[in-house]
Amino acid sequence: YPGDVEAYQTIFSVKSKSGSEKIVGFRPVILADGRIIATFLDITAETKAQEEIIQAKNEWERTFNAVSDPIVILDREHKIVQANKAMLDRLRIVPQRLIGRHYSEFFTSETVKVIDMKTSSSETRFSVEIFDQTLGGVFDLSVFPVRDDLDKPPGWVLVARDVTAVRSMERARRLAVHHLSHELKTPLAIIKGSLKDLDNDTMSARAKEIKIERIRRSLDRLSDIQQIVKEIVEP
Repeated sequence: YPGDVEAYQTIFSVKSKSGSEKIVGFRPVILADGRIIATFLDITAETKAQEEIIQAKNEWERTFNAVSDPIVILDREHKIVQANKAMLDRLRIVPQRLIGRHYSEFFTSETVKVIDMKTSSSETRFSVEIFDQTLGGVFDLSVFPVRDDLDKPPGWVLVARDVTAVRSMERARRLAVHHLSHELKTPLAIIKGSLKDLDNDTMSARAKEIKIERIRRSLDRLSDIQQIVKEIVEP
């Protein structure tokens, strides 16, 4: 239609007199009298800038998705802006079903309660250990504020480091040490009782040999327990 600018732009490259390659955008304009004016614009810098932005975005996304810890980025209303692959895998969801929705839809109420309480009372980084059944374990959750406007509340980055295995190992160690502390009582009682009996001058030589052998076996047991404790404390 006369006076309209066509909705498309043709882009092509040309060589300048200096031999350098230029990227040119061509767009036709139809005047009221039906004449057509073709506009040519050097968009080399703009095109390269866009390519650099796309490349930087792609590199950021690759790095973001390569992080093994689940990460989710929230806006100031706590709606999900982005989530890395580790988080998507934990939630068993595709990005299209996650982005733009409130994070409370995807985490347990206990986790949401802690995050809401912390972020409403402070705008600084904090860490807290949580158990989240949706994520499937115990996590060291670090929450970082992200600002794009000092006059408005920040968005937040949530990084969840899985410490389930570490906490399970710590619990197993505590149980093992508790069990071994009871194991110590038997050989110690035997040694104590045998030493007391050896003070009896009326005990026969054979009886003393038996007592000494019992002490020797108890000492061997204590040595075994000592080695087990060392392996638990120093894996």
